[in-house]
Amino acid sequence: MSLVMLFSIIQPLGRTPDEIAHMQYVSFLTENHRLPTFAPIGGGEGGYEAQHPPLYYAVMAVAYGATEVLEERWRWHVLRWLTALLVGGGGLLVVRALFRRLCGDTPRLALAGASAVMLMPLTVLYACHINPDGPAFLLVTVALYLALLTAHEPPSLTRALLLGITIGAASLVKISALIALVPPVVAWAYLARGKKPKGWHRDMAVTMGFAFAIGAWWYVRNAVYYGSPFIHTSAPYGSALENAFASGRFGFFAWLAIRETFLSTWIQRGWLPSGPLEWGFYGLIGVLLAVAITGWITRTSEDGEGATSYRTTGAVISLVLLISVLIGQQSAFWLSDVEFNAGGRYVLMAMPGIVHLILSGWSRLLNRRVSLIVFGSLSAALVVVNVLSAWHIVTVLNSRYAPGWKIFHFPPG
Repeated sequence: MSLVMLFSIIQPLGRTPDEIAHMQYVSFLTENHRLPTFAPIGGGEGGYEAQHPPLYYAVMAVAYGATEVLEERWRWHVLRWLTALLVGGGGLLVVRALFRRLCGDTPRLALAGASAVMLMPLTVLYACHINPDGPAFLLVTVALYLALLTAHEPPSLTRALLLGITIGAASLVKISALIALVPPVVAWAYLARGKKPKGWHRDMAVTMGFAFAIGAWWYVRNAVYYGSPFIHTSAPYGSALENAFASGRFGFFAWLAIRETFLSTWIQRGWLPSGPLEWGFYGLIGVLLAVAITGWITRTSEDGEGATSYRTTGAVISLVLLISVLIGQQSAFWLSDVEFNAGGRYVLMAMPGIVHLILSGWSRLLNRRVSLIVFGSLSAALVVVNVLSAWHIVTVLNSRYAPGWKIFHFPPG
């Protein structure tokens, strides 16, 4: 939380990704007490971020309206800090609970895994400013955690209800957060193939019923008013597929998709100075991935049956979630908007699963003590990376892109 608060302060208001447009949507809800009329070009009354469902923005609008006695700059900071509490604080609680289940027999390894998720610079970025991607990450992680319990614990009406509320809320935070439905579907498939405990059909019906009751109205409304349940602003540069056909450079756009998606998944581009520091960070991530893949391919787990069951199921759910997120992100890149190549914020929703897959792969090659040392060192390295990024933002980026900015103020002009 300390790092999240630090980044919320040192980044000039309105200079984080799309924050001005997010605030335009919040301001409209606060002033008009209704949903804006949407237009594909420009977004209509609420701006181009009005393409998103309204739940996060409505929560922010309540806080924005309650702080009208404050100067505008402080109202923005209140919304940033509320987002930080929701995503940073809430996310830490959920991610820790998830990794305690996945690594319950090794509590310190669970802590190291959870720390790696929350200290990843991209997680810090979307916890420190006004945006719906951070809350989407939180809700998808809650769905992942509840799905893991669904696969291994006795059926529970309360858990089914919570899962339905989570999916419904996710569908009202961001369309891409509909991916929250994937983890429980995998859990239900696991139950259908395996022990089939009495009551799981009831729980599945309760979850889907509540998810539909909470979230469906937004998509029905869009279909009635705009002819499609999924509304989005027109892409200024067209899709990658259109550009590839127009230029004949299919290889270039394929490489762009792979390169930029990978580079933007872990850290905001430009947070580290180009050169040894930047490529050292990506090299560290590359080594972690390579060794983890080697572990999954070449070794079988030597854990006890209970731990293996949780970790394996968690790995399967995490892998399906990651694949689903990437398919959605790449579909947007190739069919909708070429700018989606730098789509790390979408992969953020699968970050707990990614870290679990990496940690599990390493655990198959190394004993737990060595794995703990590796991932404890990773968490320490991420703290260093974040501190260096903060220093670079203050000394270089702010001077370049917000000259004259002072802490707690809007940048000049």
